[in-house]
Amino acid sequence: MRLNDSVWIEANYTLNDFKVPSQASSEAELKAVEQIGEQAEASMIFTLIVPFCFMLFMSCSMDRVWGLYNMLQVQSNIPNF
Repeated sequence: MRLNDSVWIEANYTLNDFKVPSQASSEAELKAVEQIGEQAEASMIFTLIVPFCFMLFMSCSMDRVWGLYNMLQVQSNIPNF
């Protein structure tokens, strides 16, 4: 059988279901992973808002604003290492 995208597949080709098991070993571990994700999201939003506030409301150069932004990103990611 030939498809429009020039890929050949067998005439009786079938797909089999594959169930992926849960990656978390318990409900508590799942909650911990979700909490880490929420904290990472909050810190990334914070590190986006702060430089833009400095840019809008302070009279400093863009180099300093983006330097602060990069420093906040590094500081917020230190616990991940």
